Amino acid sequence: MDIPSADLTGAHAQEMAALRAENAALRASLCATREQLAIALAPLDVDARAQREADAHLRSMESLFMQTPALINIVRGPEHRYSFINPPAQVVLGPAAKIGGRASDGLPKFEGSQTEALLESIRVSGQPMSIKEHTATIGSEVRSFDITWAPLLDHAGTVQGIITFAIEVTEQVAAREALKAMVVQLRDERVLRERFVAMLTHDLRTPLFAARMGGQLIARIADAPADVLRFAQRIVNSIQRADQMITDLLDAERIIGGDHPAPAREACVMNDLIAETLDELRIIYGDRFAVVAPTPVEGRWNRQDLRRVLDNLCGNAIKYGDPTRPVTITVGVIGEAAHVDVHNEGNPISADDLTTMFHPYQRSATATASGHKGWGLGLTLASGIVAAHGGTLRAESSIERGTTFQIVLPLG
Repeated sequence: MDIPSADLTGAHAQEMAALRAENAALRASLCATREQLAIALAPLDVDARAQREADAHLRSMESLFMQTPALINIVRGPEHRYSFINPPAQVVLGPAAKIGGRASDGLPKFEGSQTEALLESIRVSGQPMSIKEHTATIGSEVRSFDITWAPLLDHAGTVQGIITFAIEVTEQVAAREALKAMVVQLRDERVLRERFVAMLTHDLRTPLFAARMGGQLIARIADAPADVLRFAQRIVNSIQRADQMITDLLDAERIIGGDHPAPAREACVMNDLIAETLDELRIIYGDRFAVVAPTPVEGRWNRQDLRRVLDNLCGNAIKYGDPTRPVTITVGVIGEAAHVDVHNEGNPISADDLTTMFHPYQRSATATASGHKGWGLGLTLASGIVAAHGGTLRAESSIERGTTFQIVLPLG
């Protein structure tokens, strides 16, 4: 309570006046201080509000990140500890990646980069970084990702963390590589076609030239019956060779196009087909064949087609095998299928050639080195004929065991 000035006299009045003056000065000082504090604290309120807004925005983004199929994670601090991992990223990073754990404990093995060092450089520089088709080993698989690392900044522009955004592109990379391989294959096929046309032109002209010469000789010496018969036979043989080339080509093209007709079947004995084939081959190559056939093997097959298969396999075994060793043909029945093995010794067929030798216009290194001419269609034809019968034709080859072509044919 204030004391009225009239009640004070002398020294007391003077003392009260001094107190009132001091009180007024103190109040003025407090007001000034309060105003200064308000001015000083105003930015802090703004900063706190901005930070709250930024945190709310981040939580909203994290909620969205949880639903996206992209791989997203956030690390914070100089130790790069996970503060957020969405489900797709968790699947790739694995159980070692967990909230609060270091990024180095959950990173897949990315090829050609030090991811920890990369994260630190982004934290220090505040500059984002992107890498396209970065490969990483996930378990036993090598997968590809498009990855972007970006700094997370607070309202003051300070790096608070790093967000990683990745999209898997493994399938796209595989598709592109497959397309490249297809382009290479088409280029190789074009070269093969050009080579084939050149071979076709040369090989067909040879028998036709022989036929023409035989005709001219007959015309000149028609009065010599023995010569007429000899040259006439040469004409027939040459035309047959040309006709067989054309037949092989047409049949191979049908097989390549998947349009090989179902064979007309009849009752056959495989042993007889082999005997007929070897009788003709012995005229050319001599008696270099051994047959192992304990019992007759009967089935319903196309006689002419199987003769072509046997002639091709047995002829190849003689041409490309060891000339000092016999070719062995083994015949038997396993289950409901006939098995025919054509075996020769000599230089083996390489693993690479084994995977391509049934492709059209492909010749193994052994066949090419032998000097024997060929179009690379014989095994394509043989494989197609066997497949049309519902069977299989396969080959295996090694230095120790030689080379074996095995025909497996259903009996019916």
